[in-house]
Amino acid sequence: MKKMNTTRNLLAAIAIAVAMFAANLETKAAVTDTPMIVGPATWGGWAASNSCVMVPVDGQEGVYTFTGYLKANEEFKFITHTDWSGDQYMNPSSTDAYISGDGQLALNGDDNKFKVNESANYTVTVDLANLTLNVAKSAFQDSPIYYNVLYLVGGNTPGGWSLGDATQLTQDAANPYKFTAEVALTADGSFKIAVNKFGDFTQKFFYRDAADDGKVSEASAGDLQWSVASAGNYVVTVDLKAMTISIVDKEAAGIKGIAASKSTSADAYYSLSGARVSKTTKGIVFHNGKKIVNSF
Repeated sequence: MKKMNTTRNLLAAIAIAVAMFAANLETKAAVTDTPMIVGPATWGGWAASNSCVMVPVDGQEGVYTFTGYLKANEEFKFITHTDWSGDQYMNPSSTDAYISGDGQLALNGDDNKFKVNESANYTVTVDLANLTLNVAKSAFQDSPIYYNVLYLVGGNTPGGWSLGDATQLTQDAANPYKFTAEVALTADGSFKIAVNKFGDFTQKFFYRDAADDGKVSEASAGDLQWSVASAGNYVVTVDLKAMTISIVDKEAAGIKGIAASKSTSADAYYSLSGARVSKTTKGIVFHNGKKIVNSF
């Protein structure tokens, strides 16, 4: 009898170990997919291609973050595929939807959502390996931050028109309305700005303003895009609060190495030495990566 009990205990321990191993594998597999926030609490609602892409935290496997606007008393959850396949992360509670501070995530299972009780900009951090999250109000509350990351997609970018290969514009930690990327652009083709590299072409895009190349527009009429006169390495900076774009050629005649912080205005002009000058400065100046000869 003692031997039988020992065998049963051993089998039970093995079964528990196998179940834990399988659960661990499932969680680790989920970590390979980028989470996106979807639901009417976000600007994109339930349109998965407009879901808010979270970005990985450096040095922390399976940890992702989002800084942006959530609407009070509206639902949100986390998806990993814009066709609604793959893993989803939900609220483990069916009775308490509201989250503030630390909380838990449920991998798949019942379709329970989260809510916040105040409309504001939040920093949302998820740890997919440990199935935890944290939701805290952001320090930035001047105006809603709708986008956590942006992408350049187009024929003159390294990834062409493949959304999956789009060039990421990184959100500025000190100014979350601003996004920057260094990218090799060709003189052939043009680009526009996507909001979700995992979505499709039904998603929202930002376009070149019809009246000002240095302005960003939400108007899709004409599908207006940006191009450059010559191939090179460019610093592209988008400010969605000012709705401006700066495209500065780092290699052009002595302005190599200009910091992105000096190129945040679409109205910025530079001399051959890289010094910022006025629009009316005589001689050769550079504006948005293009050479201009002023002979006033």
